[in-house]
Amino acid sequence: YTLVDILRAILLSLEAMIEDPELQVNGFVLIIDWSNFTFKQASKLTPSMLRLAIEGLQ
Repeated sequence: YTLVDILRAILLSLEAMIEDPELQVNGFVLIIDWSNFTFKQASKLTPSMLRLAIEGLQ
């Protein structure tokens, strides 16, 4: 998967989760396992992609 695919999946999941009133009150912790993210995938990252990822996950 590309980083864009991964970010889309994360953002879709977050959008669904923020609809839950219990999560709105208590919050949640997001843990992402990047252990299978390869150097080949990382080499395709651009500064704008990284900025988008960081801003989206903040």
